[in-house]
Amino acid sequence: MRPARLDHTFFENEPRSHLGALLLRKGLVSNEDLDQALENRLPGELLGEALVRLRICFENDIARVLGEQAQVEFVDIGITSVDHRAVQLLPFELAEALRAIPIRLHPTGEISVAVVDPTDQSLLVVNDPHTKWVWSFQIQRDGSLVNGQPFYRLETPDDSSESEAGGMTFDTEGFLYVATRLGVQVCDQPGRVLAIINPPRSAGVSDVFFGGPNLQWLYVTDGDNVYRRPVKRRGA
Repeated sequence: MRPARLDHTFFENEPRSHLGALLLRKGLVSNEDLDQALENRLPGELLGEALVRLRICFENDIARVLGEQAQVEFVDIGITSVDHRAVQLLPFELAEALRAIPIRLHPTGEISVAVVDPTDQSLLVVNDPHTKWVWSFQIQRDGSLVNGQPFYRLETPDDSSESEAGGMTFDTEGFLYVATRLGVQVCDQPGRVLAIINPPRSAGVSDVFFGGPNLQWLYVTDGDNVYRRPVKRRGA
């Protein structure tokens, strides 16, 4: 069997900035380095992990590029001071499950959270339309769910304790968008509603998702109708 080879032109011309393409553009690896990492990857090993294990790249270089790929800031927690006011806003159990550390509380009330891997998608959120809550669960390697807890607290109409939540989606900064009777509720990482985008009609919206070029259009459904608006954030 012939050894696996990377399509070098694919990485060099790839517009969506895959890890290999970013490393090449920054001069951190050569085409031969990528070939070597691909050929010698262990079962289940990611490209970045193989590059570090083979001593082709430093771990911090991979982390910086992964942060750029995920469009999040790289933080070296060993030299970064932690704002204790921010720490108090994220429950310890959830922080431990997500391998996350709140590091900065901004004047706007937003929180910067450092995570081990910004591409980690091991968190599952499930809404309960008959209550105010969206639950979070950690997904284990065997597919089972643990550490379930009500985390995102949604707003409801004055005459009801039910959110009637429908579809949900995340943006690349970790904000959760939930379709509800009141409109699209935008929640931050600690679980607070930061904004509510008014629905096109009084009945509310049933689904919300990102689409369009670069996933920078926010779509909502209202019965048989679909509406969209451009947004500054990008869908995950």
